[in-house]
Amino acid sequence: MKQVKTWIMNHARPLEQALYDFFFENGTKEDVVKALKKFQNQDGGFGNALEPDYRNPESNPIACQFAANIIHAMNLPKDHKMITLLLEYLKHTPYKKEGKFYFRIPSNNEYPHAPWWHYEKGNEIEGYNPTASLIGFMFYYMDESDPYYSKVEKDLDQIIRDFMNQNITEMHELKCFNELYEYVCEGLDCTNLRRKLLEQNMNAIEKDTSKWLSAYVAKPSQVLVSMHSPGIHELMDLFHQELKMTIANRNSEGVFDIAWEWGQYQEEFEIAKKEWMGIIAVKTLRMLKDFKVNINT
Repeated sequence: MKQVKTWIMNHARPLEQALYDFFFENGTKEDVVKALKKFQNQDGGFGNALEPDYRNPESNPIACQFAANIIHAMNLPKDHKMITLLLEYLKHTPYKKEGKFYFRIPSNNEYPHAPWWHYEKGNEIEGYNPTASLIGFMFYYMDESDPYYSKVEKDLDQIIRDFMNQNITEMHELKCFNELYEYVCEGLDCTNLRRKLLEQNMNAIEKDTSKWLSAYVAKPSQVLVSMHSPGIHELMDLFHQELKMTIANRNSEGVFDIAWEWGQYQEEFEIAKKEWMGIIAVKTLRMLKDFKVNINT
């Protein structure tokens, strides 16, 4: 995939360039941390268009989830300063109520953004997205001696009980539960959670591949997060089909177009579009490697 590498090195953000180097070229964690640090604010939270579809510099839970996934992929030590600062933000953020982190924050409206990030009173919560993922992160990385740890345990217990008693159909929310599973279930008996996640994942992912390019449906990569995700082995053939289809539909630059438009803020959208192309390029290459799909182009 030399053409994809070349595009990343010429056009992607420094963060995605550092991630590519880390995963494929013996790059260092320190270089990734340096690039990611530029998105972290003094309060420990992340913002500054880390999630490219809204350009809000203020710390927010969605950008924190984005950063948390990168941190976990790098396997940073739990006492790393970036992590301790992020945990402090998550403990004290004003953007949480009734045990759930905000999906949208009011200041989104002050900056260019995609319409689905527009804040209106009452739309700040979107199920357990990103709450399930962030509470999983806090459970995994927080020291058990921290006085706040018992609160995280209570939140986690409530999240899992709620999940076991409902059916999640929205792909992004379901992916948050798969991320929670990654954080929480290492060394623990998660038999019941795994069984429920397997059922939900199998139901949510569209098996008719003809719909993947023409309809808003869940593809395997939009729900499952690693080789540990419940359903990954059952759906491995489908995952391989998705990756091969993705590669076959590269654009004239040799990388991957995004499938959405903002319909507003066109100049800023073009910036976000290119940033997303870099994110998707690195993600696709990682999946090709992790799921052992051979593409000789």
